[in-house]
Amino acid sequence: MLLTATLVGGPGVDATLPWEADDGRSNTTDARDGEPTGDREATADAGAKTWVEYDSVVVFRNDDIQPYYRAETMRSVDRIFVEEGVPVTLGVVPRAGDRVDLSEGELCPYLRENAATHPGTFEFALHGYTHERLTDFHGGSEFGGLDPAAQRDRLARGTTALTDCVGERPTTFIPPMDTYDESTVEALGEANYTLVSGGGWFTAEYYDSEGEFTDGGLRHVSNDGGFVANWTTGDFHDGETLERRYDESAAADEVHVQMLHYQDFDSADRRTQLRDLIRHMKASGDVAFLTLGELGEHMDGETIRRTDEGWELLEVDE
Repeated sequence: MLLTATLVGGPGVDATLPWEADDGRSNTTDARDGEPTGDREATADAGAKTWVEYDSVVVFRNDDIQPYYRAETMRSVDRIFVEEGVPVTLGVVPRAGDRVDLSEGELCPYLRENAATHPGTFEFALHGYTHERLTDFHGGSEFGGLDPAAQRDRLARGTTALTDCVGERPTTFIPPMDTYDESTVEALGEANYTLVSGGGWFTAEYYDSEGEFTDGGLRHVSNDGGFVANWTTGDFHDGETLERRYDESAAADEVHVQMLHYQDFDSADRRTQLRDLIRHMKASGDVAFLTLGELGEHMDGETIRRTDEGWELLEVDE
């Protein structure tokens, strides 16, 4: 599968790089002699490839996409990602509150048209089924702690609804409330999902792991937190806090997964804060912006690797 990463080197400078997974490679050394590949070209059936250096890897995850709810705010947030040339994973709720079907209204045509107009910008991920708190699992969950058969049913219903809506089957799952359990992972694997993205706080508690890891045959990529500092008042973290979180991830050579809920960006000032964070990331160096799905494809295909100075991704030579 051909993948697209967005490379940004400094403010206002971006480029689209094609990527393709290739079997038989090591993500750390050349299997022929055990030496680091460095900038050595890799030869594959599709053509020569070169490892390209990046200072950081960033994923944006925008949750709670649903019909009718603050539609203009949703479109305004989408425009920021389009204008900044940054891809984003959209977590779509098929039947919000068990009341509103995804097929109602103008959302599905909008999502299809927006994705077609801006190819490579939007990934559609399944964000639960009804986004209801059905159990007290780790503070609340739609899936975690629920009967396995009920989990499979909700997953099947949600997958069908989202596929019918956007015309493509999702492979990324974002659990509501960032929580899920081993039965969720088993059901996702059976349904041919490849990646689940919960909360970093949750995976630290449940799996004793954060960031990116594999468990139960599924890729897990946890988020590094969102914009909201106080869920009672809705107050945001200040810009310095959000920038510091990113800077710390980049310095530690960790993938930075920035979560957000579009409905919180209901003012020009708040949307400016999102744009400012993106531009801070761009100004920090050469940044590979990916969707969750693209990140998973790169990791599974061993076309991304950590280095002493950051990251490298394998680029197909033009």
